[in-house]
Amino acid sequence: MKTLAEQIAAFEAKRAAAVARQTEIMSKSAEEGRTLDATEAQEYDELATEVRSIDQHLTRLREHAKSVAAQATPVPGAPEPNGAGSLDVDGQRARDAGRPYLTVRSNEPRGHAFTKYAMLLVASRGNLMQAVEMAKAHCKDDPRIETVLKAAVAAGSTSDATWAGPLLPYNDMASEFIELLRPMTILGKMQDSMRRVPFNVRIPRQTSGTTGTPKGIMHTTGGYLVQTAFTHKYVFDLHPDDDV
Repeated sequence: MKTLAEQIAAFEAKRAAAVARQTEIMSKSAEEGRTLDATEAQEYDELATEVRSIDQHLTRLREHAKSVAAQATPVPGAPEPNGAGSLDVDGQRARDAGRPYLTVRSNEPRGHAFTKYAMLLVASRGNLMQAVEMAKAHCKDDPRIETVLKAAVAAGSTSDATWAGPLLPYNDMASEFIELLRPMTILGKMQDSMRRVPFNVRIPRQTSGTTGTPKGIMHTTGGYLVQTAFTHKYVFDLHPDDDV
């Protein structure tokens, strides 16, 4: 029997597939400059009914999950969920409190999970359900990939403290991929000859005055360097092996 979290993830994936099919139907008719034919209209309306039914069932499942969580008995000595002592993804709170914590990660090099995620989307041509099945077969060593492919985040609200929680593994994978690419960038190749400073340090600057009276502005070191790197690569077309 599936857990409540697994049931919610399955219905979210099913809903995402239905919405994707609706979009495909409407896009095809728009490209051909016509209205939906009888078969397309029937399929679209059936999908709309299915989406509404799934939304209602997801609401019931989430309410039931909250009810079950409220009745759960806390484990003695464990951090309280969503409390000051709870453990977040990277164990920061545990570190701050001086408590031991455990992090489980794949033995694969950092950044490869995001690469596999992108390859699955390409191989499935954007079909999330097919990508999930491929992840089950080929990415068993890193369950984050399957979790991200299943995730379908609904509209947020001010009363839902767990909104967008399924996106946390995606953020982890994307961050690892950026770390993998950074040494290959211009800034990454220059970092050994540069002095490290905090990324968000503010630095006062002044406009050139070409379009009016010069005025003071405030940059950050990180934003300034990112824009500089962007300009050198995409405006001046400079590469690591070029002579400047």
